[in-house]
Order: sequence, then structure tokens, then C-alpha cells
Amino acid sequence: VSVSAGATKDSAYAFTISVNIVLGTTAATISGATIDGPTRVEVKASDESNLQAIAGALGLGLDGNGLGGALGWNQVGITTTAGIIDATLTNVAGTVDVIAESTEADSLMDGTILAASIGAAGSSGSSVGGALSINIVTSAVSTEITRSTVTAGGLVTVTATDQSTIRALAGGVAFSYTSASSASIGAAIAVNIIGETLILDIVPGVSATVDTSTIDTDGGLEVLATSEQTIDSLTLGFAATVSNSGSGSGTGTGTDTGTSSGTDSGTDTPDTTGYGSGGSFSFTGAGSVSVNSISRPTSAEVRASTLTLGGPLVVKATDASDIFADVGAAALAISIGRGSGGSTTAAVGVAVAVNSISNSLLASLDDTDVIESSSVEVRASSATRIEALGLAGSASVGADKGTSFSGGLAFAGVVIVNIVDNTVEALVTNSSDVVSEGAVLVEASEAQTAYTITDDIRDDLTDLSFTEPDDGDTTPADEEALDLA
Repeated sequence: VSVSAGATKDSAYAFTISVNIVLGTTAATISGATIDGPTRVEVKASDESNLQAIAGALGLGLDGNGLGGALGWNQVGITTTAGIIDATLTNVAGTVDVIAESTEADSLMDGTILAASIGAAGSSGSSVGGALSINIVTSAVSTEITRSTVTAGGLVTVTATDQSTIRALAGGVAFSYTSASSASIGAAIAVNIIGETLILDIVPGVSATVDTSTIDTDGGLEVLATSEQTIDSLTLGFAATVSNSGSGSGTGTGTDTGTSSGTDSGTDTPDTTGYGSGGSFSFTGAGSVSVNSISRPTSAEVRASTLTLGGPLVVKATDASDIFADVGAAALAISIGRGSGGSTTAAVGVAVAVNSISNSLLASLDDTDVIESSSVEVRASSATRIEALGLAGSASVGADKGTSFSGGLAFAGVVIVNIVDNTVEALVTNSSDVVSEGAVLVEASEAQTAYTITDDIRDDLTDLSFTEPDDGDTTPADEEALDLA
């Protein structure tokens, strides 16, 4: 947790930088060994790394400007491997399991990365509140039986599983109340990436492989690679400005005349308060940008091997990728000009989300002889979902006392871009000889789902004005109406 705050009578500035990087390697291997006659064999590597981070900043300038900024950089790069390499396992009575898994189980909250970055500012001048949240998961999970001989009485499994989730909140908030022209800007940017290699020397992906090996078992052989990744992002920007300017004051005079006998006659003119010629301008900008990307390979392969199986051969690569991205921006500008200078307001709210999923899946039986099996299944399956919600709103209000001009601009916009570009392959290639008592299935499938909801709200209220009496004085009724506005 990283939090900074600054509050002064003048201008105040607060900024927080939070950098969190988790690196590691988890490996379980039988290498160059000979094992004879065990009841069962299990080689397992498991990782449950979590990163939870909060970055916040608050700047309050009572008689000046305010700035609050928060930067959060969170990255997880874990390599998890399990393998039987250059080994001989004979007369195994039961099963042989080679397992590598990366999960995200946590007693409090699930998520490989759980992060929040919030920047807020308030002042009697101009205010800027901003947050930048960058979250990256670069993980590699792999299992293998390579250049080995395995003889077993039960099922042989080679399984690689990865679950990666990013849950991120980024928010920027700014508020200004001033007697002069001012501006408020609230902005938030979130960048969430699963799979890309940035900075770290890690090749991301999930793979399960049998390579250049001989497997003879009374059971079957399963080579399974499963990848499940999710990005859940909420990005919000809010800003409000209230500008009240152009005020001034004047004092009326009265005269008394009378006679020496004590009789008074004359007129009194009460003190009055007027307003000067100053105008006011207020600008409010709110923005949120969310960039989310999932890109990684998942493969299950049997290469250059000889298999004699009493059960089924299953080679399966499975991927499930989900992005949930919500972006929102709201801007409010209120400007009150008490005089002939006029008031001008502008409020702009923009929300942008760019979501991309680009994965490759491969299930392959390559240059392999299946001497005996009950059935053969080579399958690659991908399920992709993107759900995006974008809301933007802006309101511009201008009010004037006198014969001044009141004008304003309100703009709100939402832009959402969703990109899905996957490659899914299931192959039996390069002179593989396959013998099966049952069915032989080679299948590649892909399902894509995208939901997008957008809305923008704009309102421009700049026709509020108040007319002075002919004598140029402000009456209590005028002041009450102005205060209500």
C-alpha cells in the first residue's frame, strides 16, 4: 500500500509511485535417472503467487492549485516446469503423472494481480487528479516427457495448467471551487496485459509435450495444456469546477436637511451592493482510457515418439480468455458571472476502451507411431469473451448577473474497440502411423462472444441570466435569485 497526501493553504501537490514485481521459478524434474518398480510416480510443480497493491494520492490546495497523481506498476513473471528428461521408468504399477500448474487461490481475493490506483485533487484554483495503472502477467507453465522411456500399468498424464487474472481499478478525481476562472481535469489510464514479454526475459505460454520418447502402458496417455486468463478492469475519471467571479461592491449616500427649529426633512439612500464587470470561465475535462490485451500460446504435442497404449490417447489444448472492461467519465462545469463580463463554460467527458485477444492454440500428433490404442483424440478448443461497458457524461452551466453573455459547450464521447485474432489448430502430421480400436477424432473449434454497451450524456445549460433594475442597484430579490442559481 502506497499513499501520499498534501494539504496547504496555498497550492498542494501529492504524487505516489508504486512498483511491485514478483519473479520466480518453480521446477520439479526427474532427469538422467533410472527408476524401477514403484507403485506410482508423480512429478509436480505448483505456483500460487499473488500480488495485491494500492496506490493513492490526494492534493488539497485551499488558496491555490491542487495536484494528485498515482502511478502503479505491477508485474508477475513466474516460470513453472515439471518434467521427466533423459530418464527410464520401468515396471511402474500404477499411474505416472507429470503436472505443472499456476493458480491464483487466495483466502481473501482471487487474482494473480489485484491493483488499485487513485489520484484525487481539490482546490480553490485549478485541480488535476490522475492515475496510471500498469499491470502485467508474464508467466510460463510447461510439462514434458523428453528422451525417456516409461513403462506403466496405469494412466500416464502430462498436464500443464495456468490461471492468470488481473483485477484493476484506476480512478482520477478533481474538484475546484474558485472566485476566478479555473479548470479541473480528472483522468485515469489503465493498461492490463497477460502474455506479452515486457522487460522480463520470459517466453510466456502453456505447453505439455511428449518428445522423442517411448511409452508403453496398460492405461492411456493424456497430454493436456489448459490456459485460463481473465482481465477485469474498471477505469473512472471525474471532474467538477464551480467558478463564481465578477463580484464587486458600491456604497450609496444620503443627505439630511432641516431648520433650526428641529424639523428634519430630506431623503436617505440606502447602501447598495453592486457587481463589477468581471466575467468567468470554467473548463472541466474528465477522461478514462483502458487498454487490455491477452496474447499467449497454448500447445499440447506428441512428437517423434512411439506409443503402445491399452487405453485412449488424448492430446488436447484448451484456452478460455475473458476481458471485462468498464470505462466511465463525467465532467461538470458551472460558471457564475456577476457583472457585464459574461460567463463561459466547457465540459468534456471521454471514455475509451481498447480490448484485444490474440492467442494461438495447437494440438498436434507429429511424426509419431501409435502402435496400439483404444481411441485417439486430438483437439484444440478456444472460447473467447469480451464484455465492454462505456459511459460518458458532461454538463455545462453558465449563469450571469446583468446584461452579459452566457455561453457553454458540453461534449461527451465513448470509443470502444474490440479485437479478436486467434489461431486454433489440431493436426496429425509428418507420417504419423496411428492404430486405434475406436474412433479417431481431430478437431479444432473456436467460440467468440463480444458484448459492447455505450452511452453518452451531454447537457448545456447556459441560458440563465438576471436583469438589473433601471437604477442599476441590486435588490434583495435579485440577490436571492442569484444565490439560488
